[in-house]
Amino acid sequence: MTEREPVEAWIIDDTGLATRREHVPIDFELYLPESGTEDPARRKEARMPDAIQFQTKPQLGIAMVRRAVADGLPRGVVLADSA
Repeated sequence: MTEREPVEAWIIDDTGLATRREHVPIDFELYLPESGTEDPARRKEARMPDAIQFQTKPQLGIAMVRRAVADGLPRGVVLADSA
């Protein structure tokens, strides 16, 4: 992807890393609503490990940006919606 054109943006949404003509997801996180992570019966039914705790969408996005930086991905402007 970067052989043809530079990365211009990191998009925190359902798209991903983007150039003018292409986009590709580079990471993902499953958003679990607080109602699901705080209910012991639902956690047990879903076999959710204790290590999984509720995180807001911004918290998940920040974690993904940190991983992208740590992995040395080509940097771009970070874009996100209001969620």
